[in-house]
Amino acid sequence: MKTIIITLIMSMFLINVFAGSSDSTEILRQCLNLEELQTFFQKQENDNLKTIVLMKREVVFPDSFLIQNSTLPIVQMSRDQIVNESIETFLMFQKFEITDGFAFVKLGLLHGAIKNPQLVEVMLEFKKTKEKWEIFKIMII
Repeated sequence: MKTIIITLIMSMFLINVFAGSSDSTEILRQCLNLEELQTFFQKQENDNLKTIVLMKREVVFPDSFLIQNSTLPIVQMSRDQIVNESIETFLMFQKFEITDGFAFVKLGLLHGAIKNPQLVEVMLEFKKTKEKWEIFKIMII
């Protein structure tokens, strides 16, 4: 079985937002660390997460942003790469918007993609208080 992969996808017009944004980094980190999604991620024997695969769709993060701003092993792949490598679990970011102290993120986690696909959709609203981003609304379908 392949390692768990999370695919993040960023609209091309938003790429520049990520180049040096600590806000984007913090919001992405909180999305990847959502407790509600952790049960879908496979772990290695030492309890570390295996590679997280992000599918390139509406939101695509620059590779340099992911490498510089994450302590998690993250890889972005196209749909064809995911199919060809039989990836079972991955993330797809459909929206990642930050404006005036508020942020909205919509993502999907596809688990069991080969045999029994299950989609978990997550919508998150963030609010920045002082220098910290906090989730103030979450919907999981």
